[in-house]
Amino acid sequence: MRGFVLCADGRFYHPVIADKAIEADGKRRKQTARTAKATEARRRKDGNNVDERNDDRNDQRDDSENSDVTITKGREGKGEEEKGREENISAVPSARAAKPSEEFAKFWSSYPKRDGANPKFPAEKAFAVAIKSGTAPLEIIEAADRYRSQMRAKGQEGTPYVQQAVNWLKQRRWRDHGAGTESGNGDERVRIFRMLTEHRRRGGDWPWPIEPRETLDGEIVAAWERENATNTDPAGLFPSGGPH
Repeated sequence: MRGFVLCADGRFYHPVIADKAIEADGKRRKQTARTAKATEARRRKDGNNVDERNDDRNDQRDDSENSDVTITKGREGKGEEEKGREENISAVPSARAAKPSEEFAKFWSSYPKRDGANPKFPAEKAFAVAIKSGTAPLEIIEAADRYRSQMRAKGQEGTPYVQQAVNWLKQRRWRDHGAGTESGNGDERVRIFRMLTEHRRRGGDWPWPIEPRETLDGEIVAAWERENATNTDPAGLFPSGGPH
């Protein structure tokens, strides 16, 4: 449906076709006015009401047929001139883009504010992809709210430490902030343990600039450090019992 625009009445319209329809409607109205005027003149002249009604019906049928032909040609006949207009024409005044989904609006209001770029349109597209993949909107919205609570507790809401929403969605980070992660349990604990283990393996190189080590949950870090002091495989990350 290239070139069609979703309008306020819930239907799709094409600007070129709409122009043609408006033009045809204007011609029809003028013709109808002329017909009515002529009919009134005939009625006054000879009072033949039957003939006048037949003439009026014929005129209206002709007007309708002419309007239908004009609109059909507008749909089917795309010459070079119309193609050029199609590339540059703006939407008709009544046409406007659809509003964001209610689910995304709730997500956006729940997500923590960020100091720096946080593009909304790419985030909305990523949100739609996540929903289409089978994730429930409420799961993402609640996880975003928990993420905001965690950043607020650390005093980092409204700072560059808040991840851009589009990246948060593309990385499926709502799984890191699912139910049961607020106190350092579940997937969040496993995720941070993996990050710290990789940090140790790299010899001190921290490979996640968007999430500095000092922003991690202190209780989980302390738990990792305690286990790391006596266990070569914290959190059971290596099936064979130790790192390779």
